[in-house]
Amino acid sequence: MTKTKRERVERESRIQLVPIEAMTVSPAAQRRFSKPQADEYAANMRLEALGFPVLNYRDGRWYIVDGQHRVAALRLIGFGDLSLECECYEGLTEREEARLFLERNDRRSVTPFEKFRVALTAGLEREHAINDVVQAQGLKVAKGSAEGSISAVSALVQVYERGGADTLGRSLAILRDAYGSSHAALSSELIRGLGLVCQRYNGDFDDHYAVTKLGRLPLQALLAQASVLRRATARPQAECVAAAVIELMNRGRGGKKLAGWFTT
Repeated sequence: MTKTKRERVERESRIQLVPIEAMTVSPAAQRRFSKPQADEYAANMRLEALGFPVLNYRDGRWYIVDGQHRVAALRLIGFGDLSLECECYEGLTEREEARLFLERNDRRSVTPFEKFRVALTAGLEREHAINDVVQAQGLKVAKGSAEGSISAVSALVQVYERGGADTLGRSLAILRDAYGSSHAALSSELIRGLGLVCQRYNGDFDDHYAVTKLGRLPLQALLAQASVLRRATARPQAECVAAAVIELMNRGRGGKKLAGWFTT
């Protein structure tokens, strides 16, 4: 079968002029807006280096898929009443906008948290599964230090990738029940450390006993012990948290003890 000769590479999008004042943003499909970033763009604006913001037309509005800070900068320097050449799509859903944003920003400086948040809007299976585990423990993926908030999404992803939903759920439950739902108790290294323990020892690790033992030791004391181990071994902090937890579990325990973290 002979292939039909193509005259050019065709794309779904097209370049067209769009009034800047007609552009809006869907927060769920975008990183959070940063006023300092828009101010910096405005202060150093070079129109020839602007590129083409990516837009999608749906429900009678032009949604910015990529380029909200560049558009904001144009408004700041007084170009808000003009039209701008943009790369335009038509009829994408909000979920498709979120997926396109992730594809366009795969190598750019978008924070892990923002990528995770947009991935939820995009309906990505892994992030939704992780979010379900977090919510099942009465917690939430959120920025800030509010009670029950977890912003350490890279740690959540790592534990989930290594041990699955059960390991992640057990790790979060142990931390929550031992130390409460404070921001400090749900830090990246603690989540990673408990995840390592739950994954390696699995059926040999008694979650209820762990909660009891950890609950008797102040959180700062556990972290201090992990820091001592890190200085002595030069191993990653998460591994040293895991080692400190196992040492605590074995302390004063009769019968068969768990194998030491650094001896297995």
